[in-house]
Amino acid sequence: IKCGKGVTLTGVVYCDDKPVEGVAVTDGVNIVRTDKEGIYRLASQKPYGLVYISTPSGYEPMNEDVVPEFWAKTTLAPKKRERHDFALKKVDDSRFSVLMCADSHLCNSDRGDLAFFSDYHMPLVRRVCDEVKDAPVYTIILILGDITWDQYWVRANFDIDRSRRFLNENNYPTQVYTIMGNHDNDPSVPAGEHTDFLAANRYRNVYGPTFYSMDKGGVHFLMLDNIVYKNTVKP
Repeated sequence: IKCGKGVTLTGVVYCDDKPVEGVAVTDGVNIVRTDKEGIYRLASQKPYGLVYISTPSGYEPMNEDVVPEFWAKTTLAPKKRERHDFALKKVDDSRFSVLMCADSHLCNSDRGDLAFFSDYHMPLVRRVCDEVKDAPVYTIILILGDITWDQYWVRANFDIDRSRRFLNENNYPTQVYTIMGNHDNDPSVPAGEHTDFLAANRYRNVYGPTFYSMDKGGVHFLMLDNIVYKNTVKP
């Protein structure tokens, strides 16, 4: 990929080995669109340690587990050039349904929250998805914050990393798009000028961007982290 001066993030967005033109790509600050060859070029300081796309209607990202791969972690220093490609697959999302879940507060407490999630919540989710899949209706699941409970990250050995493994162990029937809540911030980050940004780092490493967008069936979804996290604990 030929790059101009200052370009540090490049890559190709493609589907079935063919380029996808016009896909928005961002580092969380700057936004560009792929050209006719599916190539994007970003002059980026990599402020969030991520590069990600806004998935267009009629496509979905690839995924190896429950979390769709519309984002990638940057691995090199801000001035070093690196490449991240994004593969898409075509889907018919002209008719779609959205399941919204929030405040799971997965924490492995003695109240049996993990068993309740596996034995009650997941069968309900699968049943609802089964009811619409033969319509046919394309379905996505949105988890709208507080996947975890920060007070139990250490107390019950159930942190944000463990939550993703637990979601995969429960075999969601669709891709799952997440957004963070106040209890998904890292409580070990002390009070300071950059507390909110730093406390979201572990979430970004596990689930990706804390704000992003996507299109489904011609509808634009905007996912936002509206929490300003403050910690009273001093360093």
